[in-house]
Amino acid sequence: MYRQNSIKALFPEHLRSYFGNVIKDCEKIRELRIRRNGPVQIIREDRPVYLTKAGCYSDFSQDGLRLTETEFMDLFSHICRHSVYAFEQELSKGYITVEGGHRVGVVGQTVWNGKQVTGMQYFTAMNIRFAHEIKGVADKVLPYLYQENELKSTLLVSLPGCGKTTLLRELVRKISNGSREHSAQNVSLIDERSEIASCYLGMAQNDVGMHTDILDACPKADGMLMVLRSMSPQIIAVDELGGEEDYKAIQQAFYLGCRLLATIHGTDYDSIKRNPYLQNNLGAGGFERLIFLKGRAGKEQVIKICNEKGEVLELC
Repeated sequence: MYRQNSIKALFPEHLRSYFGNVIKDCEKIRELRIRRNGPVQIIREDRPVYLTKAGCYSDFSQDGLRLTETEFMDLFSHICRHSVYAFEQELSKGYITVEGGHRVGVVGQTVWNGKQVTGMQYFTAMNIRFAHEIKGVADKVLPYLYQENELKSTLLVSLPGCGKTTLLRELVRKISNGSREHSAQNVSLIDERSEIASCYLGMAQNDVGMHTDILDACPKADGMLMVLRSMSPQIIAVDELGGEEDYKAIQQAFYLGCRLLATIHGTDYDSIKRNPYLQNNLGAGGFERLIFLKGRAGKEQVIKICNEKGEVLELC
């Protein structure tokens, strides 16, 4: 019910009649795409459909509801709590996070100061990504990440949309809370894009565990170094390792004896071995567990757990 209410709150009252089925079916919906002068598209778990003016679904774009200019801006203003200026910094990154952990991506004309994007104006489309937690998704995986009661640094590998972030969030929650078999760990979560904890006004909207400290909307490399200096974490969790600076930071964490939970785009063991930054971070003192995911989280997902040499420990 809380999730439905948080999604209902996204829409101003005079537009809610359009989106009644969207609110009711929120558990089955991944994204709601609203384009200025374009049909409203719903990305469901099974297939994309279009929302009609009657609030029903159609497979045909010509049936899709098209918000008027006024309705589009009313919706955008409502999501921004009628103060676009208050979200200016977030909008410069292309999205805002709202209550319930839902993320609203936006596009339009960017404001460029010669070095970086500082804002956005003349908004043309919104992509509302509904937040979903799948508790229990890590239950089969977690035992293979421990050896002699010690958590091994773990790298989650998949193509986009296969559930890396969902699994990472659940691993953080379970490891932070601990269990009868394994003691609770102090986790520092560097949530650069506010997707894991989905903080809203500084408070996590997703359950990431009672011993997790969150550094929200902070670049990964800077954030890892900050928590190493200030929080003495046992575990650092980050999503989507990217450039050289990220890998310099994780090397510093490994050097100080910290464990890492991280994700990266890839398909198989060969794909990550070709990553020049990873070559020195696999094995003892680095990533000793690799998890490869295929399929969508919670739906016919295949998870392969390997050691640092790519040898399969478990297939589930």
